[in-house]
Amino acid sequence: MKANDALYPIREICRIAGVNPITLRAWERRYGLIEPIRTESGHRLYTQEHIDQIKAAIKLTEQGIPISQVKQLLVNQNARNPLTTNIEELDLIAQIKQVLSEYDLAKLSNTLDLLFADADETTLNHNLRILVLETGNLSREYLALLETQLLPRLYTRLRFATRHLSLSTCRKIWLQPDSSNTSDEILLLLVALYFAHQGIYPVLHLLPEIDNQALFNGLQKLRCEGIAVVANQKPLNVTLWDIWTDSHKSLEFYYFVNEDPVIDLDRKLQCHYFNLNQVF
Repeated sequence: MKANDALYPIREICRIAGVNPITLRAWERRYGLIEPIRTESGHRLYTQEHIDQIKAAIKLTEQGIPISQVKQLLVNQNARNPLTTNIEELDLIAQIKQVLSEYDLAKLSNTLDLLFADADETTLNHNLRILVLETGNLSREYLALLETQLLPRLYTRLRFATRHLSLSTCRKIWLQPDSSNTSDEILLLLVALYFAHQGIYPVLHLLPEIDNQALFNGLQKLRCEGIAVVANQKPLNVTLWDIWTDSHKSLEFYYFVNEDPVIDLDRKLQCHYFNLNQVF
C-alpha cells in the first residue's frame, strides 16, 4: 500500500462495491479473499485495490463461479501473460471435449471457470452454442459430466440476470424446447438469459408441452404473454405451432431455430423468428 492511498471503513467499502457487510466478512474469514488493514482498535480499513478485488469477485460469482474458487482464479488471472489469454484465440471447445474424454471433473471445472471468467457475454454464448452443437452426439455419460458442471453456472447467471425484474409487473414468457434433445437444457438456458437481458422474465419448462389446452392453461396461470420454443437439432414442429398460433392470436410466439423462417409462421404478426447461429 502506498502512503497516500485512501482508506475506507467497511460500511463505505460495502456501499462502493455493492456487497453486504456480513457477506464480505464471510468471504474474508472463510475464503481469505482479501486481507483488510487493521487499526490498533481492530477496525477494518480497505484500499482501492481491495475494492477492485471485491468487484472482480462479485462479477465472477454472478457468472456462476463458486466463491470458494474465486480467490485462486483471481490469482491465476493476475499471473497469466495477457498475450496468451485472449479467450477468442483459445480453442476452449477442444479443451472441454478432451477433458470430457478423460472424465476429469476437476480439470473440466477449471476449464469452464476460465471460459466464464475471461469471456465477454457474446464470446461466452458463442462458445457455449458451439459446445451444444459439438456435444449433441456424445454419449449420455459425457453429457452428464458436462451438465454437472455447466448447468449450475448457467442457472446462477440466470438468477443474477433476473433478480432485478419485478415478477408482479415485468413481462413473462413461457420457454420450452420444441423437442426432447438431450443437450437442449443448456441452449434453453442461453435463450432464457437472452430474454432476461431484454427485461423479460423466462418461465422455464424443461420438457416440451405439446397439448394445446394444457399449454394455454399454463400460460394463463403464470400470466405469460406468450411462448418461446427452441429447436436445436430437429426441425421445428411447424404443424403444431401453426395450429397454436391460429388458435391464440393474442399470444406472442418466438421460435429459435437453425433453419430459415417458416413461411406459414412468418406471415403472422405475433410470430418472431430467431436464427440460433445469429443470436449466439
